[in-house]
Amino acid sequence: MDSLSGNERHLQGEPGVHDEAWPSLDLRVSRAPDPLIPCGDYDAYSKRFEMVSMRLGGENVERLVIFFEVRGGPYDGTLLRFIVPLPPRRRGVFMKGVAPSSKLLRSWVVATNGQRPSRADRLALDVFRHKLFRVRVRTVDHDRNQEWLPQSNRYSVIDALRERIA
Repeated sequence: MDSLSGNERHLQGEPGVHDEAWPSLDLRVSRAPDPLIPCGDYDAYSKRFEMVSMRLGGENVERLVIFFEVRGGPYDGTLLRFIVPLPPRRRGVFMKGVAPSSKLLRSWVVATNGQRPSRADRLALDVFRHKLFRVRVRTVDHDRNQEWLPQSNRYSVIDALRERIA
């Protein structure tokens, strides 16, 4: 009599109950994977933006995603995302203001060459539109649960806007 259980036999590659062909799932990848480039400072041109809603910690959160194209050097033309958290909204209205230490306000001030917003209730996104910035790029190497990502799943994002060039 064989001393291996059915599961152990299956794990060793012996014929078992679940040896039929593995099915293919009819799913499409939603977008191309983000590129991976070395960390550092680059010149990048803002191309477009998206408002993205996602589920995080049991609640819906929104992010402003600005797409930048690296200009010059060996990574010229590489498209990278700059992801900015937004305050919560209810019925289309932001529930609270933006903190002076927020990524959004700090980036907005860089985009306006150091000017602070003149009104407490408006931050026009046009300040980012079709502008050239010096940006800091970092590698995402952990997932949202702070687990290490395998090398093949790592990617680059823009971490901060350093200065507006043009």
